[in-house]
Amino acid sequence: MANADTPHYLTRLTVKHDQHRVRLQVDDIDWIESAANYACLHLGGSTCIVRMTMRELERRLDPTRFVRIHRSSIVQVDRIRAVVPAWHGDCDVTLIDGTILRLTRNYRSRLVQ
Repeated sequence: MANADTPHYLTRLTVKHDQHRVRLQVDDIDWIESAANYACLHLGGSTCIVRMTMRELERRLDPTRFVRIHRSSIVQVDRIRAVVPAWHGDCDVTLIDGTILRLTRNYRSRLVQ
């Protein structure tokens, strides 16, 4: 039995995809991109939209698995292939699918120790 103080992180989400609502596993998300009060969830080659802010997603996703790396992006740590220093303290984060995202210096301590 779970302790009342134990956080309950999302394991599934209901999202809009091709004019339908579908349930997806949080494990399938590669990275998340901000779109005002919505978020674009990138899963493999497809993108789904959920009506949640980045702040809410960051709070509801397991922080050992999902890390905010920019004000407009959250990435699943297991999907990261490389982190390469860029300029002015920022870094380029390359995912296993080849996607390159920016890790800003304000969020660097969350990912790079």
